[in-house]
Amino acid sequence: RSIVACPGGKVLSDGVECSAQLKYDEAEPLYRRAIAIGENSHGSDHPELATWINKFAGFCRAQGKHDEAGPLYKRDIAIGRKALGPELSHLACWLNHFARLLHAQVGRF
Repeated sequence: RSIVACPGGKVLSDGVECSAQLKYDEAEPLYRRAIAIGENSHGSDHPELATWINKFAGFCRAQGKHDEAGPLYKRDIAIGRKALGPELSHLACWLNHFARLLHAQVGRF
C-alpha cells in the first residue's frame, strides 16, 4: 500500500496547500502531523516518507528556520540512500536542497 494513499498523504497535501496560501502557522503542524502519521503507518525509513520530510525541510528553510531544516534534509538523504541507493535521481535533488540551505547559512555568519 502506498504511503501517499494513507491519511498522512491528505494531511501533507493540506500542509502544502496552506503553505501555498501563505498560511504558515496552519501549514507547519500539518507537515509535522503528516510525517508522524507516515512513520506510524509505514515506518520511519519508508522512501516516500523521505519526500515528505524533504517538503517539510523546504518549508522550514523558506521560513528561515535553518537549524530545523538541516537535520530534516540530512534525514531524508539518509532514508533515500538506505532505501533506494546512492544513484537515485531524487537524492541529487535532495542534496541540492541541503546545499542551498548550507549556502544560506553561510550568509548568516
